[in-house]
Amino acid sequence: MSRPQHTPPPEAEEVRTSILTQLVAKYHRALMRYFWASTRDHGAAEDLTQEVYYRLSRFQDPAALAQTEGYLFKIASNLLKNKWRDDGVRRRVLHVEYDDGLERATPQGYGGLGAVVQNIDDRDQCRYLLKVLNGFPPKTRDVFLLARFEGMSYHEISQHCGMSTHMVKKHMMKAIAQVKVAMECYG
Repeated sequence: MSRPQHTPPPEAEEVRTSILTQLVAKYHRALMRYFWASTRDHGAAEDLTQEVYYRLSRFQDPAALAQTEGYLFKIASNLLKNKWRDDGVRRRVLHVEYDDGLERATPQGYGGLGAVVQNIDDRDQCRYLLKVLNGFPPKTRDVFLLARFEGMSYHEISQHCGMSTHMVKKHMMKAIAQVKVAMECYG
C-alpha cells in the first residue's frame, strides 16, 4: 500500500522554488567545476550537477531546503562516488571488445596499418618489417601475426594463446606502436 503524496500549500511551493533558484544561481559554477575536475567530461559534469538539483528539489519543506547548503557538496560527493562505482561495474559487466580499427589485415578492411601490410610492393620495406617483427618478444609477435595475418579476433587469440583478452590488447598496442615507429623511421 503506497503512502498518499503530501502536497505543500502553494505559498510553500513558491518559497521552495525561490530557494532552489537561489541555490542554482549561487552554486552552479562551483558544482560544474567540482564535477569537471573529477570527470574531465563536460556532459557528465552537467548531468551530475542536474542530479544534485533534482535531489534538492525532492525536499518538500522550504525550511529544510534552506538549510541544505551545507549538504550540497556532500550530495555532489556521493553522486561522484556512485558514478565511479557504477562506471566500474559497467566496465566489468558491459565489457566491449577493444577495436583499434586495425584488427584484421584485409584489403577491404579499415586501411591504416593493415592496408600498409597488404599493399607492400617494396621488397626492402617488407624485409625491414619482417626484421622489426622478429625483434618483438615472442608473445607480442605471435599476437600481432595472428591478428594481422591470420585475421583472428582478440577473443580468438586469447583462447589460442591461453591469455586474457586484456593481455592480447596490451601486446597488440605494444606491437602497433613499435611497427608505427619503425615504419615512420623507414619511410
